[in-house]
Amino acid sequence: LAAVHTANAMAAALQLPPYRNEEPLLAAFREAFYDAQKGLFKDGEHTDHISLVGNSFVYGLDLCRESSFQENFIAELERCGIDSLSLFCTFLSLLGLARNGKTELLKSCLANDGAWKRILREGGTTTFEGWGRDTKWNTSLFHLTMSYAAVFLADVDLHSIFGDESIL
Repeated sequence: LAAVHTANAMAAALQLPPYRNEEPLLAAFREAFYDAQKGLFKDGEHTDHISLVGNSFVYGLDLCRESSFQENFIAELERCGIDSLSLFCTFLSLLGLARNGKTELLKSCLANDGAWKRILREGGTTTFEGWGRDTKWNTSLFHLTMSYAAVFLADVDLHSIFGDESIL
């Protein structure tokens, strides 16, 4: 869905017709995965399991703009903490927070004791593949995975880079 959205944005910038209509795709996605009762997205069509990881993609890629979903995602992120995520999920969550003006929560995530600060406490001079030495049996201690915090720590105006539409 995000790839189609990006292709459509590129087509618009080049003054070409849209690559594909996004609405049927979004409707099918919502029909398959949205749990209206919980206001969050399920991890699969044939499960009732809902995870912060799965919903971080929806939130970060701006696939659901309903305020109830966004509020529920924020509540889950605050409950579980950014350190419960890894890899792309963290970056997407941070992008969503930046896009939605959730500055205080963004700062709180960046200052979470179990995330980048943990890497520093464990002697890291580069970012690790996980949040700590023991988070993966073969954790690389020189890995770019969690280095994207630098974008946020550098106080970059993300909208000036990615435009006002969506940060994709």
